[in-house]
Amino acid sequence: MIRVASIGNANVDVLLYLDELPPRGGQVEARGAERRAGGAAANFAVAAAKLGLKASFIGCVGLDGDGDWLLSELASQGVDTSLVKRVGERTGFVVVLVEAGGERTMVAYRGANAALYEAGLEDLDYSEFDWVHASSLRPDAAAGAFKAAKRAGATTSYDPGGAVAMMGFGRLLQALEHTDILFLNEREAQLLESSGGGPELEAVRKLVPTVVVK
Repeated sequence: MIRVASIGNANVDVLLYLDELPPRGGQVEARGAERRAGGAAANFAVAAAKLGLKASFIGCVGLDGDGDWLLSELASQGVDTSLVKRVGERTGFVVVLVEAGGERTMVAYRGANAALYEAGLEDLDYSEFDWVHASSLRPDAAAGAFKAAKRAGATTSYDPGGAVAMMGFGRLLQALEHTDILFLNEREAQLLESSGGGPELEAVRKLVPTVVVK
């Protein structure tokens, strides 16, 4: 069985279903509400477990009820949480306002997730994993984790998320040097293939063996 570790955020997602967004300073009544386990890396671990892989999540949650609930939810989906750190910050959460047409407006609170950058990812023992994935992780942190993972013989994959559009590919190169598979959404892929094909974009093409557009 393939053993995969997913590094990154775990959140409590609170979804509120609305007919329309309230005006600024106004109020509307939600026609439905839902709480889910979320965060790109946590979701990746759950998806891997559902595909029959031995999945572990590496991240940080708070010493609070939301942290307890989140770990319980992940465990119920078959995800190992033994490498999750409990920290003295509130567990991260995202409020998602879902309009009738499906448009989503989100407000995120990082909370305990921010502690992941002090968690010593580069010092973890990755020898028990065949595949190490990082989602929405700062490039320097991903690079540290991937260097250690590759020394242990693991395949690495990186889903930088919105960081690509915000930071540019140049900032990502330190992580991509140690990345085997790069996941991009359509917008990020368009940046990679944009006209001009500057030296940074060409470097990405040479560095990463496989690019997947999701």
